[in-house]
Amino acid sequence: LTKEIKARLLALPTLDVEIEGQRRPLMLAATQTATSLLRCFAGEARRLAYPLLSCEPSD
Repeated sequence: LTKEIKARLLALPTLDVEIEGQRRPLMLAATQTATSLLRCFAGEARRLAYPLLSCEPSD
């Protein structure tokens, strides 16, 4: 991999996504998705929280 590709890959976890109506970095949204999966397995919830890529530029 080139340095440019490595840099772009390392930036992925910090991309802004929207999850449950809030903008968060992808890294935090992935944790929230995993938590919602656990709640589904435990029978506490019936829907998974999936992150959506934000189309608006971040501030």
